[in-house]
Amino acid sequence: MIQQALIEVVKNQLGGGVSEAEVREFLRRRGTDEAEIREIFELVSPGVTGMARKEVVADPIPTPEIVAEPTPAPKPAPAPGPIVPVVQEAVPVAPITKPTVPSPEPAPARTEAHGVVRPVPPLQPTVPFAVANGIQQPPLASVFKATASAVAEKPVSEIRNKKKIITFTAIAIVGIAVLALGIWFAYAAYFISPERDIDRAMSRLHSVESFTFASEIVVEMANAKTGLVATTGAAGPFVSMFAADGPATLTSNIVGSFDGTQEGDPRLAFTAVSTMDKWAVGEATLGFIYNNIDRVSYVNITAMPSLGFLNLSALQQQWFMVSDKDAHEQFGSPTDPASGLVPWLSKQERSTSIAAWKEHRFLTVQSTLADEVIDGVSSRHYVLAFDKEAFIRWLEKNGSPEARDMLSNVAIDDLHVWIGKLGGAPRKVQMHIAIDPQDSARSASVLVTLTGNSFDKPVDIFPPEDARSIDSALQSLFTQMLGGDARIPAPKTALERNARRSFDVEAITNAIKKNEADNDGAFTCSAGPLPTTAKVLGTSGYAIESCLAPWYLRALPRDPSRGTATMSGYSVLRDPKTGKITVRAPYAELGVKISATK
Repeated sequence: MIQQALIEVVKNQLGGGVSEAEVREFLRRRGTDEAEIREIFELVSPGVTGMARKEVVADPIPTPEIVAEPTPAPKPAPAPGPIVPVVQEAVPVAPITKPTVPSPEPAPARTEAHGVVRPVPPLQPTVPFAVANGIQQPPLASVFKATASAVAEKPVSEIRNKKKIITFTAIAIVGIAVLALGIWFAYAAYFISPERDIDRAMSRLHSVESFTFASEIVVEMANAKTGLVATTGAAGPFVSMFAADGPATLTSNIVGSFDGTQEGDPRLAFTAVSTMDKWAVGEATLGFIYNNIDRVSYVNITAMPSLGFLNLSALQQQWFMVSDKDAHEQFGSPTDPASGLVPWLSKQERSTSIAAWKEHRFLTVQSTLADEVIDGVSSRHYVLAFDKEAFIRWLEKNGSPEARDMLSNVAIDDLHVWIGKLGGAPRKVQMHIAIDPQDSARSASVLVTLTGNSFDKPVDIFPPEDARSIDSALQSLFTQMLGGDARIPAPKTALERNARRSFDVEAITNAIKKNEADNDGAFTCSAGPLPTTAKVLGTSGYAIESCLAPWYLRALPRDPSRGTATMSGYSVLRDPKTGKITVRAPYAELGVKISATK
């Protein structure tokens, strides 16, 4: 952008006798490009170049005599020759560029009119005036230096103004975007409709790839024996030997995690503990840890219910593994064995499921209750109505043709769901399920509470290092049932001997508990009550064998390296304060301590 001040400076310098080449060179040094220089000289004197321009610039604009001539000639204006004398006569006349320059002499009339006499300083003459009156002209560089700030001031301020406008515009756009995003989050978190919230939760469930969960299942059976026989299939006759007649309550607690980040190879890990308040032969507690990794199941039984004469302690506290394919073949499954035991949905199956949900909405909001905080997350609480028929059609759309038969004797009511305000994931689900409500002998009431957390966060699930095959587990079981050393020779290494000691102390402890269960909770033995200080089991110590074998044990186990006919090599004591029973293996090797307490 060419400033008027710069044009005036160029015009004055040319009029003062500075050559055009010198002016051009200075303009180049100050950064003016050739196009702007050309434009400046065209504005100073269009159509005139070189010295001719300088002469025209130095000459005052045509004199009033020429402009005011009353009778203009019809012919074109005469050549510049006749004008030259007029120009020479007009040279000493008043200034050219600024005709308003006041006279350098003071005006006494003005001073007297005000009644004050004060000196009036002479005005600094302009460059053309100084030249015309013989005053020394300042160098060209000093003139440009004096005016450089004035020339550059305006464009710099304009650039700064433009930058400010751009900055303010960008800030305004970002602010509007942030505000819009905040409004959207506020709407999604606090003002979304219940129906839309349910849709969002279903979509979130279908997209989640990893999470942790906890569940509590309470089953109240009208008749424990009938209910267990009906639900355990082929094992029903075996279970009926231990289940008690009459109502009973079964409680299961499950805590675990799921990792589906690897396409087609989901991983599942959970710990479960189930207890029953009524059991025919003592305690009914089953605990186990289950991992499924790369389509292989790993199971570690942590607690086993009392089974009377049958001792399964050899299966406890160790890992066993079986492939999903073998599990399908051994136990049967309605699904394809190649699909694995852990359910998994591909992207296409998830899309199909979402489409089926939109077509068959089996959940509708009945009412909205007060918000609650679930695991540190503020959540909305809804009471839902369950449409069983729509649910069956949804399952059939997802490839479960047997859904109608499976749910024929099931009714779901009192369904509650808690949905997180941010993220839209269901944080808690609670429902009541009635099984065979029309059959009083087999009816059961199930209360399920399920919570979810850590959605799409990293989950670590690893296979155990010391897992054994199912065949090895069965061999250990048969070995213990036949008396320990009746099927296999005595262990030869310290590690094998310690393993035998672990099995033995567990078997002795279970046998003592079974004796108590059969005698109304009091251990009954001809040797007297259990000692409160450790005593060795055997005829040379606490003669307990006749109180356990052959009813609860085939024979009293003996330590594999120190046991004899009169001294088993194991000790027992009952804590007088807590009542807990502890059986120890004092001859354990490799510096380990082996005991079992119940």
